[in-house]
Amino acid sequence: MYNSDTILRKLIQQLKSYYNSETEGVTVIIGAGCSLRSSSDDISTEGIVKDIVKKHLNEDQDLPDTWTELYSLFVNNVWTGQGEQDRIDLLAPYFKNLEPSKGYLAIRNLIKTGYIKNIITTNFDPLIDEILKDIPHRTFIDGLKKESFSDDNLSINFVKAHGDLQHGNLRFAPDELRRLSPEIEAVIHSLTKGIVIVVGYRGQDIGIMNALNTSKAHCAFWVSPEKPDLYDQYSNGSIDTWMKTRNSEYNFINGEKGDFNVLFPFIESKLQEVPKQEIKSLTLWKKSPLYNIISTSERASIVFSNLLKIEDEILKEYIWTVKEPYFCVDSTTLLSILITVLQDKLDFQNDITNEIEALLLATALTIFSQIQGYPICVDQYIYIIKEKYRYLQNIPQPDDNFWSILKDLLAEKEIIEKEKFFEISITVDSTKLFYYVLKKGMFSKMQSLFILFQQILLFQKTTYEKKDIISTSHRIKLILENYCKEIKYSSTSTKIFFENMTPQDDNVLEGYFRNIMKAQTRELVGKSRTYYIKPDIYIYYEVDLENNRLTSLYDEFYNRANTLTEEFLSAVQFNNFILPDTVEILKRFMVSDNPGLIITGVSGSGKTTALAHWIKNLQASDEYLILPFSGKNQLTKNGLQSFSDWLSEPLKLQQINELFCCRKKTLLLVYDAINEIPNTFDFLQNIYNQLICFVEKLSTHKYNNIKMILSLRKDVYMQLNDNHAMEPREGIFFPTILPNREISLTYEISPFSKDQAVKFLMDSTNQSQEVITTLYNEFSGILQMPIYIKLFADAFTLFSNFNENNFGELISRWYKILLQKISENNTHQDELVVIINEIILSKYQYIDENVSIKNIAKRLNLEEKIIIKDVNLFAEAGILTYKKVTKEINFSHDVYEQIFLTQYLMKIEYPEDFCCNILEKQINMHILSLALKDYLLFQKELNQEYYFEILIKFISKNHSLLNNCIIENALLLNENSSIENHWSILFQKIDYNIGLNCHKYILQLILHILNTRIDKHNFFSNSTLNELRPLVIQPTYIMNSQKDQAFFEFINAKYWYTFSYKFENDVLKDAQIYCINAKKLLLSSDSNISLCDDINFLYAILLRYEGKLIEAVNTLQKVLQNQIKFSVPDKICKTALELGAIYRELTKFDDALGLYKSIKKLYRDFPPYWDTRLQLNMGIIYKNKQQVKRVNHKLTKDDFNDFKITQQLFFNVYKYACSTDDVLLKLEILAELIELCALARYYDIKRTKEARKYLDEMEENLKKYPAPLRQIQFFRMQARVELLEMKYAESLISLRQGYQLSIKYNIPYRACDCCRKFTDIVLKYFVEDKSLLNEALNYTDFAIKYYKTLGKEDHVYFKESLDQRKILVELI
Repeated sequence: MYNSDTILRKLIQQLKSYYNSETEGVTVIIGAGCSLRSSSDDISTEGIVKDIVKKHLNEDQDLPDTWTELYSLFVNNVWTGQGEQDRIDLLAPYFKNLEPSKGYLAIRNLIKTGYIKNIITTNFDPLIDEILKDIPHRTFIDGLKKESFSDDNLSINFVKAHGDLQHGNLRFAPDELRRLSPEIEAVIHSLTKGIVIVVGYRGQDIGIMNALNTSKAHCAFWVSPEKPDLYDQYSNGSIDTWMKTRNSEYNFINGEKGDFNVLFPFIESKLQEVPKQEIKSLTLWKKSPLYNIISTSERASIVFSNLLKIEDEILKEYIWTVKEPYFCVDSTTLLSILITVLQDKLDFQNDITNEIEALLLATALTIFSQIQGYPICVDQYIYIIKEKYRYLQNIPQPDDNFWSILKDLLAEKEIIEKEKFFEISITVDSTKLFYYVLKKGMFSKMQSLFILFQQILLFQKTTYEKKDIISTSHRIKLILENYCKEIKYSSTSTKIFFENMTPQDDNVLEGYFRNIMKAQTRELVGKSRTYYIKPDIYIYYEVDLENNRLTSLYDEFYNRANTLTEEFLSAVQFNNFILPDTVEILKRFMVSDNPGLIITGVSGSGKTTALAHWIKNLQASDEYLILPFSGKNQLTKNGLQSFSDWLSEPLKLQQINELFCCRKKTLLLVYDAINEIPNTFDFLQNIYNQLICFVEKLSTHKYNNIKMILSLRKDVYMQLNDNHAMEPREGIFFPTILPNREISLTYEISPFSKDQAVKFLMDSTNQSQEVITTLYNEFSGILQMPIYIKLFADAFTLFSNFNENNFGELISRWYKILLQKISENNTHQDELVVIINEIILSKYQYIDENVSIKNIAKRLNLEEKIIIKDVNLFAEAGILTYKKVTKEINFSHDVYEQIFLTQYLMKIEYPEDFCCNILEKQINMHILSLALKDYLLFQKELNQEYYFEILIKFISKNHSLLNNCIIENALLLNENSSIENHWSILFQKIDYNIGLNCHKYILQLILHILNTRIDKHNFFSNSTLNELRPLVIQPTYIMNSQKDQAFFEFINAKYWYTFSYKFENDVLKDAQIYCINAKKLLLSSDSNISLCDDINFLYAILLRYEGKLIEAVNTLQKVLQNQIKFSVPDKICKTALELGAIYRELTKFDDALGLYKSIKKLYRDFPPYWDTRLQLNMGIIYKNKQQVKRVNHKLTKDDFNDFKITQQLFFNVYKYACSTDDVLLKLEILAELIELCALARYYDIKRTKEARKYLDEMEENLKKYPAPLRQIQFFRMQARVELLEMKYAESLISLRQGYQLSIKYNIPYRACDCCRKFTDIVLKYFVEDKSLLNEALNYTDFAIKYYKTLGKEDHVYFKESLDQRKILVELI
C-alpha cells in the first residue's frame, strides 16, 4: 500500500532541487525491463535465454519449467566456453533494429536539460548510445573509458556495467555478475553518491548491488511495475537493505507509474511546467538607462529577460551567504546598489554605443552581483546558463562569441597590448540577420568600466547591519564605507574623498591598499594620504594624529575577547539549565600539553551552558584570554576568521604565541556548536577540517600558549567521521577514558543518571520519590538532558497529586509555562501563540528557506515592529534565536520546536493533511515523529474513543511514511499504557471506515515494525504479540495469507529467542514450537524459500541449544545450499558461521575450518562485519585445535605458529568490535581473548593481568546484553581467570553458577563445558576432598549422558569425560 503518487511527487521535487548540480548530480540506473518496448520481439533476459537454449537442445529435449533451471542450462551448456567474439555474435542478433521508446526519448531530454547527469546500465543493447549520440559524454566500460567529444565541460557519464556488443567484456554468468572490475565498481560507487533512480532492474546482480554507494546523504528511488515482496529476501533482500541504508525504504514507485515508458515522459512533462514568477533583477534593470539601450532592440531585450529568468531559476537551488568583500545581505540589494553606481558614473554617449554592449555589460554585472554570495563557480554558472538557454525554443540565440566575451569580462583578463587588431563577431539570431562586430578598443573600454564598478562598489554601503566586526575583511569594508565622503567622476579618472581618519584605521588600510588593491603609488605628506589604484582611481584623506597610538596586537585580541564573551554569555539562559560535572575535564585540559579538546553530546545535553559557566568563572582569572564563538554566527568560509584574521597567517601565529607567552597567559579559542553553522553540511565539514588543521599546527609548532575547544552534537561528529572528515589525533587532542577503559579523543558530556535526575526533580518539586521515579521511567529517554529536567521541574510544581494519567496534562502545562513566562497578559499570550504558530507554518508548510520577520509580518498582516517585539521576548526566554541583522528566526532547541509543533497539531482541524505535507517533503521528520507521539498521547488521555478516530484519520491518508510513523508510535504508547483490545478495536474501525485491503497492509506493517525492533534488540512486551495473534491466525480474514501467518509465528519465535534473558522460565522451547508452527504453515502454502530458510536457520540454532547437533547440521546444510544457489552473501556468511560453530562442538575442527575458507574463497570481499565474524570463528578453531592437543599432552612449541595466527585474528576482531561498539561481538571476543590468555601459559607466556582486564570489560558489557548464553560464557571465563590467579575454590563456584544457568535455560552443551572443567579442577587440586569428588562424578555423568545423545563415540569431549569418570571412580 505504498502511495506511489506521493513518492513520485518527491522524486520530481528532488530532480528540481538537484537540477544541474555541480556536485554528484542525479543518476539513473537502467535495467533490461526498460528496453522491452523498443522491439517487437521478446528481448527480455528470459526471452533471449529461452530462445538460445532452445536452439542448443536436442530435438527430444524440452525446455525447463523454472527460470533457475533454464538459466543454469544456458550458463553451463551455452555461455561457458564461448570466446569473447562468440558471445557477442550469440547476442547481437537480438538487439538489431531497436528504436528508442518514449521512456528513452524522455531520458534524453532530461539529460539535455540538465536534470540527469549519469546513466548506469546493465543492458547490452545500444539504445542509450543512440540517445546520447549528439550529447557530449564519457563512457565507461570494463577496462575502457572514452569521451564522445573533446569538451572541458563534459559532465554526462555513461557506465555499461556488464559490457556491450561493440567492446565485449560481457557479463552474464553468476561468477561474472558476482564481482565487477575494481575500476567499474569505483565509478559506480562514485556516481551513486547523489540522488539515484533505479528503473527496470530487478537487483539480482551482487556485483552491481555491492558497488552502489550507501551514503545517507541523498535518497534513492526504486521503480518497478510490481511491488517487491518483502518476504522474498533472496530476490529482494539486497534491494531492501540498500534502500534502507539510503533512508529510502518507502521510496518505491509501482503500478502504472512503475512503467519506464509511462514514468519518464510524465516526469518530463511535469518539469516543463514552469510557473510564472516575478524576476526581481529585471524589475531593477528596467529603472536603469542601460536597459533603455538594450530595449531599443527587441532581440536583445528578449535575450536579456530570458537570461535573467534562467539565472533566477538556477539560484533558487542555492543559499546566499554573506561574505567578503561586499558583505551584502542578498544579491538583489547588491545589484540595486551596483545599478545606482552605474547610473552615476556612466556616460552613455561615449561608454556604451549600442544594445549588444549594453546587453553584455548588464548581464556581466548581474552575474557578478550573484557570485558574491551564492556558492557557484563563474565558468560553470555561465555554462549552465548557456546550456539552459540553448534549449529555449523560438527565441534569438547568442552565438559562442557572446558567451566567450561574457566569461572574459567576469574573469577580469586584461587585453594583451601587442594585439593591435582584434575583432569578434556576435549574432543573436540564427538567421544572422542581426550581426555585430566588437573591436578590441570597445572590449577594453567595457572591461575597464566593469572593473571600475567593482572597485567603486567597495566604497558603497553594501554591508549588512551588524554591531560586531566578524573579521579583518569586514572591518576594512566598514572603514571604506563609513569614511567615504564623496566620489567624483570624470572622463579621465575617479576621485574618492574620505573623512579624516584615525591612525588605527589608517594602519589597517595601508596593508589593504598595498597588498589587496595593488596600489601603485602611495604619497604621505604630513597627515595627508593619496593612493592610486587601477583603473584610474585616486583616494584622498587625512589622518587625525592627535591620538596616534596604534592599537597593539594584544589590545586587538583583548577587545575582541570582550566583545565575543559578552555576546556568547548573553545568549545563554543560565537559569534554564543544570550544569553537568564537566569542569574537572576542562581544568585538566587547560593544564595539559594538548592544544585541542573536542566536546560532544546529544542535543540539549548542556554543552553550551557548561562552556558558558566555565568561561564566566575563568573571567576572574588573569591567566587566560578567552575568545568564544558560536557556530550559528559563522558567515565566512574561514572558521579562524571568526576569531581573528591574524590566526590564518603563519608568521603572525608565531608572534601571537610569543605575545601570550611573554605575558604568561593562554589564548583560549572556544568554537561552540559547530553543528549550528547555517549552511550546507559540506560547508560545515570544511570549517571543521580547518579548525582540526589549526590545532594540529599548534601542536606541530609547539605554540603552547594557544589552545582551542570545539563542541558539537554527537550525531554530527559521527556523520563527519562517516563522511571522511579529518579525525582528531593522539598527542594533539585531549584524551579521556571511556567506561571500558578505552582511550577516546573526544569528551562526551554524559547524560544525567537516573539517580541524578530523580534527586534534582525531588529537590525542585513537591512530589514523592515514587511519583518522580514513575515519571522518570516514562520519560527516561528525555529526562537525561538538562533542558528537559528543568522544564519538567517547573511544570511539576503545579501538581499536588500526580499520576500516570496526568502525563498529557504535564506536557500541556509545560507548554503553558513557557508562554506565561514571557507574556504580559492573556491577550498578549494569544498574540504570542499566533506568531509561534506562524513560525511553525513557515518551517513546515511554506518551507521558507529562512524564517524571517518580513515574511511573518506579511502573512499575519502585522507591523514588523510588533513581530520583532514578541520574537525578542521568545529569544530572551531562550525559546527562539533571532538574528537582528538578517531578521531570521529559528527555534533555539529541537525540544522547543517539538513542544510547539505538538500544540499546533492539537489546535488545527486536519493534522493528518499537515503531516502528509511535511513527510512528502521530508522536513524535520525526526521532530515530527516525536511531536506526533506526544499528540497521540494527549488524545489517548483525553478521550480513548476519539483517539481511535484520530488513528483512522491518519491511516486513511494512505501515506506510507505517515502510516509507519503512526503505527510505530501507537505500538509504543500502547505498551506504556495499554488499552484493552487496542488492536482489535483499531482493525474493526479500519474494516468499517477504510476497507479490508488497508487491514492487510496495516497488519503487515505492524509485523515488519515488530520484526525490525527484534532485530535491533529493542524489547517490547509479549502482550502485543498475544493481542495480535487472533487478528493474524484466524479464518475470519481470508486476506491474511499463510505466508503472513508463518511470518507472524516466526516473529514470535525470534522474540522468545532474542529476549529469553528477560524471562525466568525456559522460553526457548516456546521459540522452537513457534518455529515448527511457521514451518507447517509455509509447507501448506505457496512456498517461499527465503522465509522458509530464515525459519529453519533459527530452528537449527534452537536445536543446537537443545543438544540436537546432528539435526541442526542437516538443517543448516540445506539452508546454506539455497543461499549459495541464490547468492546472498550476508546470509551465507551468517549460516556458515553457525554451521561451523556446530562442527566445532562436534570437534570436527577441520570441517569447520574448511567451510570458513571455502566461504571466503567464494566471496572475496565480504562486508567488514561478516569478514570480522569469519576471522573470529577461524581463530576459535585454531584455538580449539591447540586446546585438544593440550588435553592429549601433544601440544609442543611447534604449535606456536597456530597460537600467533589465533592471536592476530582475535586482535583484529577486538579492534573492530571496539571501533563499532558492537556489544555482542565484544562479549564474544573478550571471552576468546581470555581463553587465549589461558592457552598462553602452555607456551610459557604469562597473561594473568590481561585476562583479568578482559574479564572486567566483559562484565561491564554484559550489563548491556545479559542474554543467557553470554551470562553462562561469563561464568566460564571467570573460572578461567580465577584458575590463572590460582583461586581454585572460587573457580569452582563460578562453574557451578554457569552450570545452573545452562540447566535453567536448557542449553546442555554449555552445561557440559562447565562439567568437564569442574571435574578437571577437582582432579588437579582437590583429590582429597570426597565431597567435591562426588559432586564432580555427578557432573561427569551428566556430560556423558549428553554426549551419548550425539551418537558420536569418537567425540573428543565424550572421550575426555569417560576418562575423567574412570579416575573419579578409582579415587572415590
